[in-house]
Amino acid sequence: MRNEHFKNCFWKRIKLKKRHEIELIAKMCYKLANETQCHYIVDVGSGLGHLSRILCYMYGLRVCALEAQKCLCTEARKLDDFMENTMKNYFNISINQNLRVAHLNVKIKTDHNGSDILEAVKKAFGIDNDNIQFGIVGLHPCGNLGPTLLRLFKQSTQVKFLNIVGCCYMKLTTFGYPLSAYSQKNNYELDYSARELACHALEAYVAKLKNGEFDQLKVHAYRAALEKLITDRQPNMYHSQVNSVKCTNGLVFAEYCRKATSNLDIKLSINEIESLQIKNYLDNWKDVVVFYSLRLMIAPLVENIILLDRLLYILESDYNCEITSLFNPQLSPRNQVLIAKK
Repeated sequence: MRNEHFKNCFWKRIKLKKRHEIELIAKMCYKLANETQCHYIVDVGSGLGHLSRILCYMYGLRVCALEAQKCLCTEARKLDDFMENTMKNYFNISINQNLRVAHLNVKIKTDHNGSDILEAVKKAFGIDNDNIQFGIVGLHPCGNLGPTLLRLFKQSTQVKFLNIVGCCYMKLTTFGYPLSAYSQKNNYELDYSARELACHALEAYVAKLKNGEFDQLKVHAYRAALEKLITDRQPNMYHSQVNSVKCTNGLVFAEYCRKATSNLDIKLSINEIESLQIKNYLDNWKDVVVFYSLRLMIAPLVENIILLDRLLYILESDYNCEITSLFNPQLSPRNQVLIAKK
C-alpha cells in the first residue's frame, strides 16, 4: 500500500495519455543516462514538470526543467512541494534542497543553435563550467524547437544524448525542414498542408470509422465550413489556429464556431453561420469524411519523411541515432521517438 501511494503521488493532475507517455519516456531517459554515464538532464518544454519529477524523485537524476510560460513554472514548483511533503510525511524521506528540480522560465529561441539552453544549464545546476555534460528530453517540442534541439546535440560536445518526440510539424519553417544535407541537396520541400497532415492520428480515426462514431467525425466538416467563413471575411487569416473543440452529440455549428474562434479577433454573424451555402456544406459532411479518410492514409508517410530527415541529419555526423515506436498509438498518435547518443 505504501509503495502504491508513493507511485500515485507522481500522477497528481495527469491524464492517462500523459501518464503513459511519461512512464515510458522516463524509463528511456534513465537507460540513456546510464549508457552515457551522464546523469544531468534538461527537460525542454517541461510544462507542469510531471516528467521532471519522475526523473528527479524516482530515478535520482539531476534535472533542469525549461518552460516558456511563467505560470506553469510556478505551478510546477507547487507540485514539487506537494511531492516532497508526501515523501516526508509518508516515507520519512527528506529531499536535499540542492538536488531539487531546477525550474527555469526560459523561452528557447527556435531559429538559433540552442546556446540559450547552455546558459540555462549553467544557471540551473549552479556550475560555472562550460564542460558540464547533460542529456536532453523533449516530450512533444513544438515546431522548430525539435530541430533546434537536434542542432544543439550535433554542435555541442556538452550534449551526450537526445530523447525527443516531435509534434506540430505544420509550424516548421525552412530552419526545421529539411535538415539533412541529403534532403537539402535534393531540394526536398513539404508545404503547409503536408506538414499539417503529418500531425493527424490514423489509428484513432480508423477506430471511429469502425465504431460508427459519426458525430465525432463531423468535426472536420465543421472545421472546413468555418475556414470558408473566416477566409471569406478576412483572407489574411487563412489557416489560422483555432481552438480545439470536441464535436459531441448535439453540438450545433453556431456553438462550434463560437468556441473555435474565441481566441481569434473575428466575430461571425448568425446570418453568415446559418447561410444556405454553409448549410449545404454541413449537409454533405460525409464527403468531407471520405476526402479526409483518403488524405489520412498518407499521414504516416509524411511524418516518416520528416523523421527520417532528422535521422539522416544526426547520422551524417556519425553519432548513434534511431527512431522507435515507444508509445501506444491508440493513446499517443505522435509515438515515434528519436533517440541519439554520443
